[in-house]
Amino acid sequence: MIVVADASVLISLSRLGQLGLLHQRFPEGVWIPMDERDARRSAKRMGLRVLGTVGLLIWAKQTGRIPSLRQMLDELQDRAKFRLSPMLYEQALDAVDEG
Repeated sequence: MIVVADASVLISLSRLGQLGLLHQRFPEGVWIPMDERDARRSAKRMGLRVLGTVGLLIWAKQTGRIPSLRQMLDELQDRAKFRLSPMLYEQALDAVDEG
């Protein structure tokens, strides 16, 4: 299996104490968690599925693995110094009915 990841996903989830979410979401291995815009574009051009930190946290909320996406996103910005646009923040919360 080919595993592709950029370090920001791994670092961010680690700082949140949520690195185990990757194994829960991808028990067979990590496919392509990427947050870097250029890397995401390149992966899409190659026909690869792309899932970043926020997408993984949305999945975790939808499957009951985390109690609050808002709390995780706030911690992601505060503790992990993750840059997140206000629009993406609101879209993510809306996706899990926390908006």
